[in-house]
Amino acid sequence: MAISKDWDMDIAIPQYKNKKMLERCLSSLSQISIPSNIDKIWVVENGGKHGAEEVIAKFQDKLAIQYLYIEEGNLSKARNAALENTKSKLILFFDNDITFDNDTLSSYQEAISTYLDSNVAFFGGPLTPCYEKAPKSFLVPYLPWSVKGFRLADSHHLVSSPIFLGGNHGGVVELLRSVGGYDIGSAEGRNSGLVGEETRLMEKLLTKGYVGLYCAGGNAHHYIPSENCTIAWTLKRTFRHGLTDSLNSNEQPNRTLFGIPIYIYKMIVLKSVGVLFPGERSRFYYPNKIAYLLGFASGCRQKESRNDS
Repeated sequence: MAISKDWDMDIAIPQYKNKKMLERCLSSLSQISIPSNIDKIWVVENGGKHGAEEVIAKFQDKLAIQYLYIEEGNLSKARNAALENTKSKLILFFDNDITFDNDTLSSYQEAISTYLDSNVAFFGGPLTPCYEKAPKSFLVPYLPWSVKGFRLADSHHLVSSPIFLGGNHGGVVELLRSVGGYDIGSAEGRNSGLVGEETRLMEKLLTKGYVGLYCAGGNAHHYIPSENCTIAWTLKRTFRHGLTDSLNSNEQPNRTLFGIPIYIYKMIVLKSVGVLFPGERSRFYYPNKIAYLLGFASGCRQKESRNDS
């Protein structure tokens, strides 16, 4: 499926609580070059009303903003709400803690227009961290790409892996809808602590034979608060990674205890022993591995509870 030459695109910004970040984001957006084929900017407030409408009112004369509201605090549901309401052919998602370069959107326009006939279903650009306080060097390898930054190359090119980050990515509306949009975390729609919803969406599109497009100049600056560069936050994030992998796994191990594979217990014990050894590697390597395994075990228990109910 080729992108039509007369393509237009909406921008969507999920908004949860922090109206100062939203104002910072919209202020940056109002000061950059916006191509004529960018139509609407959707701000999707979710998880209660916390002043987003007041912030939007400050920019109505500069930006074509549409406000949406969903009561539940759920990032995937917020993205899906914009996906359901847009009338444009393409949609581009940014987090509310993003600021922009002057050519961020024009670079997207250039890249997409260059690859109209390339079976592109999704796209994304670099994410540059803007630290309140830089993380300790030993912690950086364990941080997610959304915190340590993401950049592939200096030129636009096609990709065949689900690499783009939630804070700066988008796709062809019809195709995103065709695979069900973003998964919402659980059958009941609760935010279950999973991560990587955009990755799973891209994986679905890749299995259907589509490709992605890296927009080299489509850079977004991602504000990183100091608490997201701490050991505690990193361990919690790693736990969520393990939980996500577990809940999305189809593994059916032969030997389990309380729904958790026996090998997980063994690995936790081995990694715990590793904590006792001195050295820079064990300073965080083993605790981080244990956090992942505990998250994986938690996911196993959740699946066991579902099967029992």
